[in-house]
Amino acid sequence: MAQSACLPGEVRAGTPVEQLPRLARPGGGFQRLCRPPHRRGAGVHDAGGVCGGCGRPSSAGTTPRRAGGGIAMGYYPVFVDLRGRDCLVVGGGTVACEKIAALLDAEANVTVVAPETVEQIAEWSEQGRVRWIRREWKPEDVQGQFLVIAATDDPALHREIYRLVNAQSRLVNAVDDPASCNFICPAVAQVGTVKVAVSTAGCSPALAQRLRDRIQEEILDEDTGKLAQYLGEKRSLVKARLAGYERRQAFWQRVLDSPIPALLSLGLIGEADALFEEMLTEAAEALALASGVTT
Repeated sequence: MAQSACLPGEVRAGTPVEQLPRLARPGGGFQRLCRPPHRRGAGVHDAGGVCGGCGRPSSAGTTPRRAGGGIAMGYYPVFVDLRGRDCLVVGGGTVACEKIAALLDAEANVTVVAPETVEQIAEWSEQGRVRWIRREWKPEDVQGQFLVIAATDDPALHREIYRLVNAQSRLVNAVDDPASCNFICPAVAQVGTVKVAVSTAGCSPALAQRLRDRIQEEILDEDTGKLAQYLGEKRSLVKARLAGYERRQAFWQRVLDSPIPALLSLGLIGEADALFEEMLTEAAEALALASGVTT
């Protein structure tokens, strides 16, 4: 390497900490993001919901409750590929516009049903980015739609749309009406390819948004997005040289704990590449030795 790699905060001797990129500072955004989370011992918990690995309380086996004593639904977190899929938005107001914008970002084929819309939706229609059907909603509108969002001020209409779409085992969401949804939209913080979704299972969208804002402001920044892009470009190389999912995951954790993130944040790509190759070679040689293979 052209220069020895150092720990974050020591990357350039004599550089004041406040002048370092945020991710390179000791305890900075990336260090908080990549700090190993609490890991429960082999998923084993005692009858009191205490982790067998460290003694911390566990949520395993417990049922979350809504404010006021109601039982919260057990949502499964997932990111859905909507590229080229038909999606319907019923409604043409400001909230509908927000939902449409997110669907367009996901490269969905969007149809809007509403007698009138806000200016932005009309503009998208003129540009050919959405298909706007200028009338009231009809039941047949949901046919063939992979995902439907009801964004009106009519709860009865939302219930009807939910009944029809859910009966077809398709995705349906009614804005601010969890009872008429089989999926909910989280608050999302994003930089580059990194997306962090926050949900309160419909209990408090305001709280989810507050948490999202803190994540966006305090953890995610441009360097985080660049790091994710860099690691993504290395995935095929690591997969080709390290067999086994668990081994690869352990290797990636070592990379995240190494000086590589700080080197990238300082623009030292060559140094980061050299250290990455050194670490990967060591990992591959250790695997070969353990397997009794001579390299």
